Amino acid sequence: MKTCFLLAVIPTSVWLPLIITAAALSLLAFLWKRMTLYVFSRLEYRREFSDGGVFEGDRLQLIETLINPTPFPIFFVDAEAYVYSGLEFADYIPETDNNMQYMVSRFTLMPYMKIRRKHNIDGRRRGYYRLESAQLWKGKNNRYVESVADVYIYPKMLDPGFLPRPLSVLQGNNVSSRRLISDPFSFAGIRDYRFGDSMSSINFKASAKAPVYDYSGIKVNERDFCSNRSIMIYINFQTDTEEPMPTKIYSELMENALSYASELIYEAISEGYRVGLSANCRSMDASDKLMLPMLSGNDHYLTLLKALSTARTEAGASVLALFEKDLQECVSSAEFYFMTAHITDEIHQKIAALERYSNTVNIIKLSEDFGKYE
Repeated sequence: MKTCFLLAVIPTSVWLPLIITAAALSLLAFLWKRMTLYVFSRLEYRREFSDGGVFEGDRLQLIETLINPTPFPIFFVDAEAYVYSGLEFADYIPETDNNMQYMVSRFTLMPYMKIRRKHNIDGRRRGYYRLESAQLWKGKNNRYVESVADVYIYPKMLDPGFLPRPLSVLQGNNVSSRRLISDPFSFAGIRDYRFGDSMSSINFKASAKAPVYDYSGIKVNERDFCSNRSIMIYINFQTDTEEPMPTKIYSELMENALSYASELIYEAISEGYRVGLSANCRSMDASDKLMLPMLSGNDHYLTLLKALSTARTEAGASVLALFEKDLQECVSSAEFYFMTAHITDEIHQKIAALERYSNTVNIIKLSEDFGKYE
């Protein structure tokens, strides 16, 4: 009644524009809300790491990308996610008691805009990390988006200067006096052509300068010869049951063993050797051992590094199973690097069996001061 009385008293020219304005504002607010919800539902979010894998202690970037594919703007959208504490954000002190750390990014996007945001991250701890999804927030509205990103943190690189060196070390190019394999990348000089030399070995510039009387005027490149080395690395994660080792010391020891294996693999692959890896540890795929054949090349190197990244510092299968596999396959003329904290009579017997196949076994003793500066 009071409202009707007021409308009757107040002239129409006053209250009608107010009602129209209020209705227009309500309509605009409704349309803005619907537009915002529409744009929010169409947002595209993804993230990726700048590298598929880095060594522990190295830096990489987590790259977020948010795309607005609509002709309407949207303001203050938050992208929230949890990241493993093994991936440490630069200039940020993590809470050491938590396995996950919370991150949030706020975006404002104009029509058809794409924003890429980069976060510097340090590989704090060896492992394999996979980010599954993130949550987008706009006011009280939220939705989950699949944004898979994964990265391998390889074992940290140790200084070779303070690592124990086995009797048979990796020696650069290893030019061999035994004529086993001609190295096509070496150059030992120029000589006269001899029957049986291939066409690819002819040095045409030197031949053009030499007087031609017969075949002696043709010059060919002289190559060095190298040996094709095969290397197998064993890591024994079992310790002496009669002298148990504290968990912290055991974890540090095995981490250093993995780092040492990484160093050996790098040196061997760099020289073109064939390298394999066997370890009686558990891994992220629920396996109780790692077994990779002796191969060469960069792809195999990355496979070995990924295997070292996923290894858990806990014993799995018996170390004798590692020897047994290579003995059954009759592996011969290979170099074995056996890292272990203790040796039993059964292990000695397996080593002797490998040596009977013309293999060389280098034992690297793991102790509490292994891999530490003196």
